[in-house]
Amino acid sequence: MTEFKHRLKELRESRRLNKTQLAEVVGITRQLISAYEKGTSVPNMTVFVIIADYFGVSADYLLGRNASSKNTLSFPQDLNESHITMIKEIAEVIYKNV
Repeated sequence: MTEFKHRLKELRESRRLNKTQLAEVVGITRQLISAYEKGTSVPNMTVFVIIADYFGVSADYLLGRNASSKNTLSFPQDLNESHITMIKEIAEVIYKNV
């Protein structure tokens, strides 16, 4: 999770947000944002997803597993085009209802 603290700070600063502003968006305290950026604490899954969604980045990017901040969806190699289309349609319905 050491990469997370760097990515979080980088994303926060790129939006010109101070820690208090980001904390308000996420629904936590400023102290927790500070702890995340220092690496002394990590967010729970709910907060992690809120942060990723707010910045429009993938979980892999936040964790340092992917150099691209693009939120992408990967599929197993053996799926055909009709499977992928169906999965995308289902994902869109779920996303609209969240």
